Amino acid sequence: MTGFIFSVFLQHVSYLNIVVAFMVLAAILLFTLLLQIMAGVNTNIPPSPAESEEEEPTYTFPETLQEFGYDFNDKGELRDIQTDEYYNFHHSEGDHRYNQKRYEALGEKITDYVYDLMEKETKLKRVYIPVDAEENAARSFIFMSEDALSNPDKLMVLIHGSGAVRAGQWSRKLIINDNLDKGTQLPYIREGIKQGYGIIVLNTNVNKVKLNDGNEHPVKKNQTPEEHGIYVWQHFVLKSKAKNIAIVAHSYGGIVTLEVANKFTSDILSRVFAIGFTDSVHSVSHQIDDIAIVDFLKEKAVNYVSSNKEQGEPVDSYEKHDCLRIAAGTNQHELTSWSCFNLLFDFIKDQYEKVKTAEESVRESADGSDNPTPNEKTDSIQEEERKSTETSSQTLKKEL
Repeated sequence: MTGFIFSVFLQHVSYLNIVVAFMVLAAILLFTLLLQIMAGVNTNIPPSPAESEEEEPTYTFPETLQEFGYDFNDKGELRDIQTDEYYNFHHSEGDHRYNQKRYEALGEKITDYVYDLMEKETKLKRVYIPVDAEENAARSFIFMSEDALSNPDKLMVLIHGSGAVRAGQWSRKLIINDNLDKGTQLPYIREGIKQGYGIIVLNTNVNKVKLNDGNEHPVKKNQTPEEHGIYVWQHFVLKSKAKNIAIVAHSYGGIVTLEVANKFTSDILSRVFAIGFTDSVHSVSHQIDDIAIVDFLKEKAVNYVSSNKEQGEPVDSYEKHDCLRIAAGTNQHELTSWSCFNLLFDFIKDQYEKVKTAEESVRESADGSDNPTPNEKTDSIQEEERKSTETSSQTLKKEL
């Protein structure tokens, strides 16, 4: 309609005064614009936030597992208190948003439950970080056994993956849908303690905390999983008396481990005797450029990966420089830590026996005053290894 009126106007514009013509044209355009607004078809005015975006509903959920209607039975399975059935995600039929929020709220109670088990059953203590945090500042925490820093022989460091999991967990999904043994680190903690290890459990995903002002604040020097790993190693592991350290790291925990290795190379090479990765997503070619660490990983680390192959069979790697990859006995990523439990501890035991055999050999050879002591010989060997790797480091960087 506007175009037709405009064309008629042009045919007769020569008969009108130019000033009057523009006034008439402006009036026509204004009138047309008002018609469009009244018709609700004006596309130049953006919709209000309330119109364009649905507001997030606020939900209120129970404060305890029991109030949710669930509890763990003697087998460590989460069951409905009334029906003894497994967890039902579809609590409100057809309302996915509500069901997801409810699942997440339940997951927070699961986290508290696992924390409680670590403290009461395995006697680990909660240690807050940063160690120099000011009063009312954002803090995270880790878990340690009483002898974590004082055990002179062995220390085991456990590192979970990314996402919603927290200290003591491998997979929240497995905890809720299967059982505590499959989804938590508790079997590793128990076995580690049984074999005489001090224990440190990292909590890499608590990077910000809600304070009294209602806002989330970053945890100083722990704002990423990598920062957390480096902080814990610097302030706790480095100060531990253990001569022999084993690391177990799942999924993204492998990336954290390699970042720690880059930062504390000397300590890793001298004290870590075994690393058991479980379906780690680390990348040696992207994270490591020191040949000493590459050689160390090939000799003292195994990645137990998800695969359709039989448990224990080698699995090819996509990277030229990587540690040994072994089928964990499952094709499910989150199940690898549980499936390879026995294989991984056998590997750690074998590696530890190698360390003890080497120490015994050094002691036997040091039977005279002119011979070097075990510590002197170890230092000499490490110095030679460092010298031998200096000339080849640049070549490796090019290959990687």
